Amino acid sequence: MYLKEINNFYKKSQYGEIGTEGQLGYDGHLISVQERYYENSISAHPPSVLIYDLNKEFNNITCEVGLNDTSHPDASADFYIYADNNLVACCYNVVAKEKPRKINANINYCEKLRLEIKTSNPVFTHAIWLDPIVSVSNNLIVGSMGEIYIDNPQIENHYDICVATCISPDYIKFAIPFLESFKINSNLNSYKIILFTLDINEEIINIAEDYNCLIINCKFANNKGFFFKTAMYSVAKVIDADKYLLIDIDTVVQKPIDQVFDSMNIISRNNILITREEQVHYNESIGSAITTNEWPYFGFPEDANLLRLKDKDFNFKFVCNGGVIFGFKESILGLEDMIRSFMPYSKQWESLNKNVFWREQGILNLAISRMNSVLSLDKSYNYQLLHRGIEESIDAHILHFNGDNGKKQFNKFKLKKYKHNKIINQDI
Repeated sequence: MYLKEINNFYKKSQYGEIGTEGQLGYDGHLISVQERYYENSISAHPPSVLIYDLNKEFNNITCEVGLNDTSHPDASADFYIYADNNLVACCYNVVAKEKPRKINANINYCEKLRLEIKTSNPVFTHAIWLDPIVSVSNNLIVGSMGEIYIDNPQIENHYDICVATCISPDYIKFAIPFLESFKINSNLNSYKIILFTLDINEEIINIAEDYNCLIINCKFANNKGFFFKTAMYSVAKVIDADKYLLIDIDTVVQKPIDQVFDSMNIISRNNILITREEQVHYNESIGSAITTNEWPYFGFPEDANLLRLKDKDFNFKFVCNGGVIFGFKESILGLEDMIRSFMPYSKQWESLNKNVFWREQGILNLAISRMNSVLSLDKSYNYQLLHRGIEESIDAHILHFNGDNGKKQFNKFKLKKYKHNKIINQDI
């Protein structure tokens, strides 16, 4: 059902009327984005709020969001969707002339659906909810770069901290060192670990039970590709929490990390905390890293056209490593949306070089460059052993056994045998 067909709703907007039936609602303009006319859309000049009574009849909303062609060239807006006051989707920094962003969110048979648009400069910021539809659908979430489907168990629990990682049979050997070290050394008391799983087997099930982890099943639509890790980026759509840690399973927690979560209390909820990619020159932009035929992404100049790169991508000089990401629900939802906005070009770009199976980090970097909300995390929270020796890691909080060099060092790394889950810090 188109949302415009639901008459029982509350409305508030900065200017004009709520526009439907193809009308912008003010100044006599029609709804059009990138010169396409949208008849079933809803115009609400920001800052605006729309609240619909859904009476628990629907569990899904799909729509696109964008700025009308009549907007000022420098206009931008943020879009939020709440189901009974629970944030389920957000799109940050939607700008004029941008391709509409797609939203597909679980609203869990809510009573009230709230749509909000915010902006720092409302003048000529003509924001639109494009073709919003509420429906009853299956529980699968399509990954932010396509190809992978994620089960949505519709867990109603709320957690203070959600820790998300990915596990498959090929990476089982990393699971117990990661989980045991996290339990002993993280200095966190209240958290839930989520295991996004691929090709689940009995060993993975037993590990999840031993460490009280929640399993989220994933599967590929066609052939397996690079896309499994991208399931983590959708965690805020599956699990409701205040703060999140997205972390690769080939890591070991060596020292407490609670101070990072504590420090988040004084920053914007739009912020992503992440470390730089080691051995990428600090003056190199993400645009340059993507379009240069060298490590880490081995791209070509023509990739700039394929991915629709902008000037800001060549000015954003923070190439990150996605092995450890801290964020709030707002920032993780916003990151997932921004990653998704590069579809379908991101899928095509990743597939152009099948030997570089970490290319998804290039898209992650592009998303962060567009969000304008990155904070640099100290390298000790993502000590990348691809480039370093473990003998130098005494001050590291999180060891990351990434790349061939990291995996070689992990094979020499000894986690002492334990009984009853008791390990002292010196054993890690």
